[in-house]
Amino acid sequence: MRRGYLFVIGGGLVVILILVALFLLGGRKPVNVQPVSLEWWGVFDDTADVESIINAYRTNHPYITITYKKFRYEEYEDSLIQAWARGSGPDIFAIPNSWVHKFQANGFLTPMPLSTRMAFYSLSRPLGIKQELKIEYRDVPSLTTTDIANRFVQTVQSDTIINGGVYGLPLSMDTLALFYNRDLLNFAVITQPPATWNEFLDAITRLTLLDTAGGIVQAGAALGTYDNIPRAFDIISVLMMQNGAQMVNEQLHLSFNQAVPGSSDAPGVQALQFYTDFAQPTKQAYTWNVLMPDAFEAFVNGQVAFFVGYQYHRDLLRDRSGRVSWSVSTLPQVDSRRPVNYAN
Repeated sequence: MRRGYLFVIGGGLVVILILVALFLLGGRKPVNVQPVSLEWWGVFDDTADVESIINAYRTNHPYITITYKKFRYEEYEDSLIQAWARGSGPDIFAIPNSWVHKFQANGFLTPMPLSTRMAFYSLSRPLGIKQELKIEYRDVPSLTTTDIANRFVQTVQSDTIINGGVYGLPLSMDTLALFYNRDLLNFAVITQPPATWNEFLDAITRLTLLDTAGGIVQAGAALGTYDNIPRAFDIISVLMMQNGAQMVNEQLHLSFNQAVPGSSDAPGVQALQFYTDFAQPTKQAYTWNVLMPDAFEAFVNGQVAFFVGYQYHRDLLRDRSGRVSWSVSTLPQVDSRRPVNYAN
Protein backbone atom coordinates (compact mmCIF):
# COMPACT_ATOMS: atom_id res chain seq x y z
CA MET A 1 0.00 0.00 0.00
CA ARG A 2 1.45 3.28 -1.05
CA ARG A 3 0.40 6.82 -1.59
CA GLY A 4 -2.93 7.26 -3.50
CA TYR A 5 -3.91 9.82 -6.09
CA LEU A 6 -6.98 10.47 -8.13
CA PHE A 7 -7.08 11.85 -11.59
CA VAL A 8 -9.88 13.99 -12.85
CA ILE A 9 -10.20 15.38 -16.32
CA GLY A 10 -12.07 18.64 -16.49
CA GLY A 11 -15.26 17.80 -14.62
CA GLY A 12 -15.00 14.08 -15.24
CA LEU A 13 -12.90 11.45 -13.59
CA VAL A 14 -9.94 9.45 -14.64
CA VAL A 15 -7.69 7.21 -13.16
CA ILE A 16 -4.65 5.41 -11.84
CA LEU A 17 -2.26 2.74 -10.43
CA ILE A 18 -0.30 3.77 -13.47
CA LEU A 19 -3.34 4.16 -15.59
CA VAL A 20 -4.57 7.42 -17.07
CA ALA A 21 -7.86 7.80 -18.90
CA LEU A 22 -8.27 11.13 -20.65
CA PHE A 23 -11.36 12.78 -22.05
CA LEU A 24 -10.02 13.97 -25.32
CA LEU A 25 -11.60 13.76 -28.75
CA GLY A 26 -15.07 12.66 -29.71
CA GLY A 27 -16.93 12.03 -32.92
CA ARG A 28 -17.27 9.13 -35.28
CA LYS A 29 -15.76 10.41 -38.55
CA PRO A 30 -12.02 10.63 -39.18
CA VAL A 31 -10.80 14.23 -39.04
CA ASN A 32 -7.52 15.99 -39.46
CA VAL A 33 -5.50 15.58 -36.31
CA GLN A 34 -5.02 18.86 -34.48
CA PRO A 35 -2.39 19.30 -31.76
CA VAL A 36 -3.81 19.08 -28.26
CA SER A 37 -2.12 20.56 -25.20
CA LEU A 38 -3.15 19.40 -21.73
CA GLU A 39 -2.04 20.65 -18.32
CA TRP A 40 -1.69 18.20 -15.42
CA TRP A 41 -1.47 19.45 -11.82
CA GLY A 42 -0.14 17.46 -8.89
CA VAL A 43 1.37 17.90 -5.46
CA PHE A 44 3.67 15.03 -4.51
CA ASP A 45 5.26 13.76 -7.73
CA ASP A 46 8.03 15.52 -9.61
CA THR A 47 8.03 15.82 -13.39
CA ALA A 48 10.49 12.92 -13.61
CA ASP A 49 8.05 10.71 -11.70
CA VAL A 50 5.25 11.11 -14.24
CA GLU A 51 7.36 11.37 -17.39
CA SER A 52 7.12 7.65 -18.18
CA ILE A 53 3.32 7.76 -17.91
CA ILE A 54 3.11 10.74 -20.24
CA ASN A 55 5.50 9.17 -22.75
CA ALA A 56 3.59 5.88 -22.72
CA TYR A 57 0.34 7.70 -23.44
CA ARG A 58 1.89 9.74 -26.24
CA THR A 59 3.01 6.55 -27.97
CA ASN A 60 -0.60 6.05 -29.07
CA HIS A 61 -1.49 9.76 -29.09
CA PRO A 62 1.58 11.62 -30.44
CA TYR A 63 -0.42 14.75 -31.26
CA ILE A 64 -1.06 15.35 -27.55
CA THR A 65 1.32 17.32 -25.35
CA ILE A 66 0.95 17.02 -21.58
CA THR A 67 2.64 19.52 -19.27
CA TYR A 68 2.97 18.66 -15.59
CA LYS A 69 2.99 21.31 -12.86
CA LYS A 70 3.85 20.51 -9.23
CA PHE A 71 2.42 22.52 -6.32
CA ARG A 72 3.28 22.72 -2.64
CA TYR A 73 0.83 20.71 -0.54
CA GLU A 74 -0.27 23.69 1.55
CA GLU A 75 -1.20 25.76 -1.51
CA TYR A 76 -2.61 23.07 -3.78
CA GLU A 77 -6.28 22.90 -2.73
CA ASP A 78 -6.73 26.68 -2.84
CA SER A 79 -4.98 26.82 -6.22
CA LEU A 80 -7.40 24.27 -7.65
CA ILE A 81 -10.51 25.98 -6.28
CA GLN A 82 -9.40 29.44 -7.40
CA ALA A 83 -8.56 28.15 -10.89
CA TRP A 84 -11.97 26.51 -11.23
CA ALA A 85 -13.66 29.72 -10.08
CA ARG A 86 -11.84 31.55 -12.90
CA GLY A 87 -12.75 28.84 -15.39
CA SER A 88 -9.08 28.14 -16.02
CA GLY A 89 -8.38 24.96 -14.09
CA PRO A 90 -6.12 22.12 -15.25
CA ASP A 91 -7.21 19.48 -17.75
CA ILE A 92 -5.93 16.75 -15.45
CA PHE A 93 -5.38 16.92 -11.72
CA ALA A 94 -4.20 14.49 -9.07
CA ILE A 95 -5.43 14.71 -5.48
CA PRO A 96 -4.62 12.79 -2.28
CA ASN A 97 -7.08 10.00 -1.59
CA SER A 98 -8.15 11.69 1.64
CA TRP A 99 -9.66 14.54 -0.39
CA VAL A 100 -11.96 12.43 -2.56
CA HIS A 101 -15.09 12.38 -0.41
CA LYS A 102 -14.77 16.09 0.36
CA PHE A 103 -14.31 17.03 -3.28
CA GLN A 104 -17.23 14.81 -4.30
CA ALA A 105 -19.52 16.32 -1.66
CA ASN A 106 -18.58 19.83 -2.85
CA GLY A 107 -19.41 18.97 -6.45
CA PHE A 108 -15.83 19.04 -7.73
CA LEU A 109 -15.93 15.41 -8.92
CA THR A 110 -18.35 13.40 -11.01
CA PRO A 111 -18.30 9.60 -11.32
CA MET A 112 -16.38 7.84 -14.04
CA PRO A 113 -18.48 7.19 -17.17
CA LEU A 114 -19.16 3.62 -18.28
CA SER A 115 -16.85 4.15 -21.25
CA THR A 116 -14.82 6.86 -22.96
CA ARG A 117 -14.52 7.36 -26.71
CA MET A 118 -10.86 7.78 -27.56
CA ALA A 119 -8.91 8.34 -30.76
CA PHE A 120 -6.01 6.03 -31.69
CA TYR A 121 -3.50 7.15 -34.28
CA SER A 122 -1.37 5.09 -36.69
CA LEU A 123 0.56 5.54 -39.95
CA SER A 124 0.47 3.09 -42.86
CA ARG A 125 1.74 2.82 -46.45
CA PRO A 126 -0.92 1.09 -48.57
CA LEU A 127 0.78 -0.54 -51.54
CA GLY A 128 4.02 0.99 -50.27
CA ILE A 129 3.40 4.21 -52.15
CA LYS A 130 2.06 6.97 -49.92
CA GLN A 131 2.07 7.23 -46.16
CA GLU A 132 -1.43 7.65 -44.80
CA LEU A 133 -2.73 8.67 -41.41
CA LYS A 134 -5.32 6.39 -39.87
CA ILE A 135 -7.50 7.42 -36.94
CA GLU A 136 -9.56 4.79 -35.18
CA TYR A 137 -12.11 5.71 -32.52
CA ARG A 138 -12.73 3.15 -29.82
CA ASP A 139 -15.07 3.08 -26.84
CA VAL A 140 -12.76 2.17 -23.96
CA PRO A 141 -14.71 0.66 -21.03
CA SER A 142 -14.06 2.07 -17.57
CA LEU A 143 -13.32 -0.05 -14.53
CA THR A 144 -16.43 -1.06 -12.62
CA THR A 145 -16.84 -1.33 -8.86
CA THR A 146 -16.43 -5.10 -9.24
CA ASP A 147 -13.17 -4.61 -11.15
CA ILE A 148 -11.85 -2.40 -8.37
CA ALA A 149 -12.80 -4.93 -5.69
CA ASN A 150 -11.01 -7.69 -7.60
CA ARG A 151 -7.87 -5.79 -8.61
CA PHE A 152 -7.01 -3.46 -5.74
CA VAL A 153 -6.58 -3.48 -1.99
CA GLN A 154 -9.64 -2.72 0.11
CA THR A 155 -8.64 0.84 0.93
CA VAL A 156 -8.99 1.79 -2.75
CA GLN A 157 -12.66 0.80 -2.64
CA SER A 158 -13.26 2.86 0.49
CA ASP A 159 -11.57 5.91 -0.97
CA THR A 160 -12.90 5.92 -4.52
CA ILE A 161 -16.36 4.32 -4.60
CA ILE A 162 -19.18 6.61 -3.45
CA ASN A 163 -22.86 5.68 -3.85
CA GLY A 164 -22.00 3.12 -6.51
CA GLY A 165 -19.93 5.55 -8.57
CA VAL A 166 -16.18 5.32 -9.18
CA TYR A 167 -14.33 8.57 -8.57
CA GLY A 168 -10.73 7.50 -9.19
CA LEU A 169 -8.01 4.94 -8.75
CA PRO A 170 -4.50 5.18 -7.29
CA LEU A 171 -1.63 6.21 -9.50
CA SER A 172 0.48 4.85 -6.68
CA MET A 173 0.07 4.06 -3.02
CA ASP A 174 2.26 4.94 -0.07
CA THR A 175 2.35 3.68 3.50
CA LEU A 176 3.49 5.26 6.73
CA ALA A 177 7.12 4.84 7.75
CA LEU A 178 9.28 5.78 10.74
CA PHE A 179 11.89 8.46 10.06
CA TYR A 180 14.61 8.70 12.71
CA ASN A 181 17.57 10.91 13.56
CA ARG A 182 20.61 8.61 13.56
CA ASP A 183 22.75 10.91 15.69
CA LEU A 184 20.14 11.18 18.45
CA LEU A 185 19.63 7.42 18.52
CA ASN A 186 23.39 6.80 18.62
CA PHE A 187 23.81 9.25 21.50
CA ALA A 188 21.09 7.41 23.43
CA VAL A 189 22.80 4.07 22.60
CA ILE A 190 19.83 2.82 20.58
CA THR A 191 21.37 0.60 17.93
CA GLN A 192 18.22 -0.25 15.96
CA PRO A 193 14.97 1.62 15.29
CA PRO A 194 12.05 0.10 17.20
CA ALA A 195 10.03 -2.63 15.48
CA THR A 196 7.15 -2.64 17.98
CA TRP A 197 5.36 0.06 19.94
CA ASN A 198 6.67 -1.42 23.19
CA GLU A 199 10.21 -0.94 21.90
CA PHE A 200 9.19 2.52 20.72
CA LEU A 201 8.01 3.50 24.22
CA ASP A 202 11.30 2.33 25.71
CA ALA A 203 13.24 4.40 23.16
CA ILE A 204 11.11 7.48 23.84
CA THR A 205 12.02 7.54 27.53
CA ARG A 206 15.72 7.50 26.61
CA LEU A 207 15.43 10.17 23.93
CA THR A 208 13.16 12.76 25.55
CA LEU A 209 14.95 15.57 27.39
CA LEU A 210 13.12 18.02 29.68
CA ASP A 211 14.37 21.15 31.41
CA THR A 212 13.92 21.83 35.12
CA ALA A 213 10.54 23.43 34.48
CA GLY A 214 9.28 20.42 32.55
CA GLY A 215 9.68 22.02 29.13
CA ILE A 216 10.65 19.80 26.23
CA VAL A 217 14.25 20.37 25.18
CA GLN A 218 14.45 17.37 22.88
CA ALA A 219 11.41 15.36 21.80
CA GLY A 220 11.61 11.63 21.43
CA ALA A 221 8.80 11.59 18.88
CA ALA A 222 6.24 13.88 17.31
CA LEU A 223 3.03 12.20 18.47
CA GLY A 224 0.08 12.94 20.72
CA THR A 225 -1.39 16.14 19.26
CA TYR A 226 -3.13 16.97 15.99
CA ASP A 227 -2.61 20.43 14.55
CA ASN A 228 1.20 20.38 14.60
CA ILE A 229 1.57 16.82 13.28
CA PRO A 230 1.23 16.25 9.52
CA ARG A 231 -0.96 13.22 8.76
CA ALA A 232 -2.08 12.87 12.38
CA PHE A 233 -5.38 11.37 11.20
CA ASP A 234 -3.51 8.63 9.34
CA ILE A 235 -1.30 7.86 12.35
CA ILE A 236 -4.27 7.57 14.71
CA SER A 237 -6.11 5.41 12.17
CA VAL A 238 -3.25 2.94 11.79
CA LEU A 239 -2.88 2.65 15.57
CA MET A 240 -6.56 1.78 15.79
CA MET A 241 -6.28 -0.81 13.01
CA GLN A 242 -3.15 -2.37 14.51
CA ASN A 243 -4.99 -2.65 17.82
CA GLY A 244 -7.84 -4.56 16.19
CA ALA A 245 -10.45 -1.84 15.68
CA GLN A 246 -12.95 -2.25 12.86
CA MET A 247 -12.96 1.17 11.24
CA VAL A 248 -16.28 0.76 9.39
CA ASN A 249 -18.99 -1.87 9.58
CA GLU A 250 -20.68 -3.72 6.73
CA GLN A 251 -23.03 -0.79 6.22
CA LEU A 252 -19.95 1.46 5.83
CA HIS A 253 -20.79 3.32 9.04
CA LEU A 254 -17.96 4.37 11.34
CA SER A 255 -17.40 1.75 14.04
CA PHE A 256 -13.85 2.39 15.28
CA ASN A 257 -15.11 3.33 18.75
CA GLN A 258 -17.07 0.13 19.28
CA ALA A 259 -16.06 -2.94 21.27
CA VAL A 260 -15.06 -6.07 19.40
CA PRO A 261 -17.63 -8.92 19.43
CA GLY A 262 -17.47 -10.96 22.63
CA SER A 263 -15.51 -8.32 24.54
CA SER A 264 -16.13 -5.09 26.41
CA ASP A 265 -12.88 -3.61 25.11
CA ALA A 266 -12.99 -0.90 22.45
CA PRO A 267 -9.59 -1.19 20.70
CA GLY A 268 -10.10 2.08 18.83
CA VAL A 269 -10.56 3.99 22.06
CA GLN A 270 -7.53 2.27 23.59
CA ALA A 271 -5.42 3.24 20.57
CA LEU A 272 -6.52 6.86 20.82
CA GLN A 273 -5.55 6.89 24.50
CA PHE A 274 -2.16 5.42 23.61
CA TYR A 275 -1.65 8.19 21.06
CA THR A 276 -2.66 11.09 23.31
CA ASP A 277 -0.42 9.82 26.14
CA PHE A 278 2.57 11.13 24.19
CA ALA A 279 1.29 14.65 24.90
CA GLN A 280 0.28 14.12 28.54
CA PRO A 281 2.89 15.48 31.02
CA THR A 282 1.77 12.99 33.69
CA LYS A 283 2.45 9.97 31.46
CA GLN A 284 5.75 8.16 31.10
CA ALA A 285 5.39 8.45 27.31
CA TYR A 286 5.27 12.28 27.44
CA THR A 287 7.43 13.69 24.68
CA TRP A 288 5.40 16.27 22.70
CA ASN A 289 2.80 19.00 23.19
CA VAL A 290 0.81 21.68 21.40
CA LEU A 291 3.54 24.27 21.97
CA MET A 292 6.01 22.35 19.82
CA PRO A 293 6.57 23.49 16.22
CA ASP A 294 5.33 21.62 13.18
CA ALA A 295 6.57 18.05 13.51
CA PHE A 296 8.26 17.92 10.12
CA GLU A 297 10.04 21.22 10.74
CA ALA A 298 11.14 19.97 14.16
CA PHE A 299 12.61 16.85 12.57
CA VAL A 300 14.39 18.89 9.89
CA ASN A 301 15.93 21.03 12.64
CA GLY A 302 17.05 18.08 14.78
CA GLN A 303 14.57 18.77 17.60
CA VAL A 304 12.84 15.38 17.52
CA ALA A 305 14.20 11.86 17.14
CA PHE A 306 11.23 10.09 15.47
CA PHE A 307 8.85 11.38 12.82
CA VAL A 308 6.07 9.32 11.19
CA GLY A 309 5.54 10.20 7.55
CA TYR A 310 5.29 9.08 3.94
CA GLN A 311 7.57 8.64 0.95
CA TYR A 312 7.05 12.25 -0.11
CA HIS A 313 8.53 13.37 3.21
CA ARG A 314 11.73 11.55 2.20
CA ASP A 315 11.98 13.75 -0.89
CA LEU A 316 11.34 16.88 1.16
CA LEU A 317 13.97 15.84 3.69
CA ARG A 318 16.60 15.41 1.00
CA ASP A 319 16.09 19.06 0.14
CA ARG A 320 15.75 20.39 3.68
CA SER A 321 17.56 18.24 6.24
CA GLY A 322 20.95 19.99 6.08
CA ARG A 323 23.22 18.58 8.77
CA VAL A 324 20.65 16.15 10.21
CA SER A 325 21.65 12.53 9.65
CA TRP A 326 18.44 10.57 9.16
CA SER A 327 17.16 7.25 7.92
CA VAL A 328 13.85 5.44 7.45
CA SER A 329 12.47 2.26 8.97
CA THR A 330 9.18 0.41 8.90
CA LEU A 331 6.31 1.63 11.05
CA PRO A 332 6.31 0.03 14.54
CA GLN A 333 3.66 -2.62 15.07
CA VAL A 334 1.48 -3.84 17.93
CA ASP A 335 2.18 -7.40 16.74
CA SER A 336 5.21 -7.71 14.47
CA ARG A 337 3.92 -11.08 13.24
CA ARG A 338 0.83 -9.40 11.78
CA PRO A 339 1.95 -6.06 10.33
CA VAL A 340 -0.71 -3.46 9.58
CA ASN A 341 -0.11 -0.17 7.82
CA TYR A 342 -2.10 2.75 6.45
CA ALA A 343 -2.28 3.51 2.74
CA ASN A 344 -2.43 7.00 1.29
